[in-house]
Amino acid sequence: MEPENSPNPKSLIPSLKPKNKLKQMHWDKIDDIDNTFWGDIEHEKLSGQLKERGILEEVERHFAVKSTQIKLRKDLSGGKTSTDQPKKISLLTRDLAQQFGINLHMFAAAPVEDLIMKVLHCDKDILDNVTVLEFFNSELLSEFNETTIRNFKPYSWEVSDPESKPKKDPAELERPDRVYLELCFNLRHYWKSRSRALLLMHSYGRDYMDLLKKLRMVDEANASIRNSDSLRHVLGIIRSVGNFMNDDSKQALGFKIGTLQRLKFMKDDTNAMHFLHYVERIIRNTFPEYGSFVDELSVLLHVQNLSIEQIETESQEFDRQINGVAESISKGNLSDPECLHPEDYVLKKVASPLESAKIKNSLLQSHVKTTMEEYNSLMTYFGENVKDSFSRNTFYEKISMFVSEFKKAHIENVQKEEEQ
Repeated sequence: MEPENSPNPKSLIPSLKPKNKLKQMHWDKIDDIDNTFWGDIEHEKLSGQLKERGILEEVERHFAVKSTQIKLRKDLSGGKTSTDQPKKISLLTRDLAQQFGINLHMFAAAPVEDLIMKVLHCDKDILDNVTVLEFFNSELLSEFNETTIRNFKPYSWEVSDPESKPKKDPAELERPDRVYLELCFNLRHYWKSRSRALLLMHSYGRDYMDLLKKLRMVDEANASIRNSDSLRHVLGIIRSVGNFMNDDSKQALGFKIGTLQRLKFMKDDTNAMHFLHYVERIIRNTFPEYGSFVDELSVLLHVQNLSIEQIETESQEFDRQINGVAESISKGNLSDPECLHPEDYVLKKVASPLESAKIKNSLLQSHVKTTMEEYNSLMTYFGENVKDSFSRNTFYEKISMFVSEFKKAHIENVQKEEEQ
């Protein structure tokens, strides 16, 4: 059996302990030290040297936690004992208090003062946590009715006035109320703009790349349709055959893309084949050079579910958000550093990313304009109404469905021919 006091280099329990309670060091701990230099340091030996040289005794003397004398107020029951803890005050609704606990649970172990400083200093673990940033953007944290103002006002202070002091001690409040007070309430004149700016700095890069990816897909789809001579020849063949079949009153100079969806519903006299089967057979046997449109338009499979209007809306929202934050900083409620909390680093953190966001936004809006002009031109080229919302959002889908149905007709025709 191993001796009770055998050294353990990875032990978390020190063999030397202070006699009195000392101030605590808050580590950003490394749990696995196998591949670090820490495993090479002989902790017990080093601690022994520190003790021999009186360093630990000096540390204990200078970093002891001072005991505070609790003043007691006399009451009719004969007063309180020093072990009684005053009950914390809760002013928030139960639901909102729970929301603080849920969305900030990852910081539950941090003292409330440390958490408040993390937020004010825009620490990395705050800025990297989208759950926290989205919670701070909640309307519930930016709306202050008369009751809220009346309840929290005595605990608040003017952040722009260092000499300002609250009438009541904020330490009396429950943890969620204290966080709400120090951040949302005390910074209420710019909290919403601050939160919006930080969330945007977190998300603009991802949103930009997402929109850029969609725009490039649209560009590729536009080019594939524009460059497909074979598609236009196939449509011409369909028109010619259809006009041949129709009476004089039903002759067409052209037809809208939606017409292609009806081809499979026109059955032949045997009811075994539809018109698209015949179109496929005509192309394969007589105009094989035009069958390449199926491959030329394969890219449409990736964009058929894209909403063009949604892309436009998202691009407009991207532009609105970036311009909104820029305006808040240039002439809005983030424009005067003297009116911000003295510990608030928001302007420092936002300045550089905002410039990058503005450049990306300028490039994006230019790209959107070019892409949509080509899309509208292409729709017009195919006789579609660019002002019709349904037509704009289903243009790709209709062509893609025609390609899929044509391929299906090809397979069915070949199988039938092989069976004969």
